[in-house]
Amino acid sequence: MKKVIFVSFSVLTFIACSHKVISSTSASGSASTEKPKMDATGLYNSNVKAILEAKCTPCHFPAQGGNKPAFDSYTSASSQIDEMLERVQLKPDERGYMPFKGKKEALTAAEIASLKEWKAALGK
Repeated sequence: MKKVIFVSFSVLTFIACSHKVISSTSASGSASTEKPKMDATGLYNSNVKAILEAKCTPCHFPAQGGNKPAFDSYTSASSQIDEMLERVQLKPDERGYMPFKGKKEALTAAEIASLKEWKAALGK
């Protein structure tokens, strides 16, 4: 009888310990709070395009009468990302500051961070 109880206890202990190891492994794998990084196209479509449309129209959108370097497509905007970032980070009283002469609100820190993230994803 003692052998049966001992074997049963040993088996239950083994099962309980195995379950804890499996549970902690799967929990740590799925409990990650880090969101997956998007590629440059995903960042453009989810964030950058809306920022450009809100803050850079109509001047940088030829279809809306703009005659400045175009930001109306992924390709045209990505070719201008360095100058774009440089100009939106200037002080409002500095030459070249964008958006031009207060026609639009300045970009927020979060919007500038989105542009920087996009630049990094572009590999520039």
